[in-house]
Amino acid sequence: MHAALAVPPQTNEVGRSAALLAGLFDLVAASGVRRIRLLEVGASAGLNLLLDHYAYRGDSWQFGFTDSKIQFVDSIEGPVQPEHFMITSRAGCDLHPVDATTADGRLLLTSFVWPFGLDRHQRLSLALAIAAVHPVRIDRAPASRWLRYALTDEPDGLPVVWHSITQMYWPSDEVTAVEGILSCYGAQHRLGEVSLEFNPDSPRGAKPELRTRLWDPGSGRPIRERRLGTAHDHGIPVTLTAS
Repeated sequence: MHAALAVPPQTNEVGRSAALLAGLFDLVAASGVRRIRLLEVGASAGLNLLLDHYAYRGDSWQFGFTDSKIQFVDSIEGPVQPEHFMITSRAGCDLHPVDATTADGRLLLTSFVWPFGLDRHQRLSLALAIAAVHPVRIDRAPASRWLRYALTDEPDGLPVVWHSITQMYWPSDEVTAVEGILSCYGAQHRLGEVSLEFNPDSPRGAKPELRTRLWDPGSGRPIRERRLGTAHDHGIPVTLTAS
């Protein structure tokens, strides 16, 4: 009992992939680049890195693997503008990564979902089955150390750094270090970021905000930053407000 209480919480919410998808739609439209190198910090087991193995659809659009057992139907509310893109590589880091291909890893992730959250349990179970077939690499490292070598000079595609409900746990020097790494890389290379995080300046009870940033030094433009909307802590529903 005491040993279990010492384990840091790991809620790898698959529903947040809907927010990631909306953010990627925005970055692809803005950059014109349709090949994505996806990098997640605070990735847990990396289940959201597999977003293209899930299915999403609204009234007039769809994306992903249509035959997937995970079906997100009308999970994004508001002005969805879908864009075609391909994830060419994916990787992540976490201080305490979880191996979703092991029985212990699956049990750990399941233990942090409330027993009455039947929809969450079903999504997690199905995502774990997909991850067993399509494992992703999650390195044990803080974001500031990992990003220094994960953000490479490869010319192919747009590197996109993604993080969700994790910065609230970072010490202030880690937030500053990560911001410095992104700014330094973005000054020389095209770079995207999708974040789903609580705004520390928002009133108590406010939902996490979905934001994107795009660095494009080739055009001489400053950082492009957008607040796309909000989402539930567990990802869905995502409510888009940006036009």
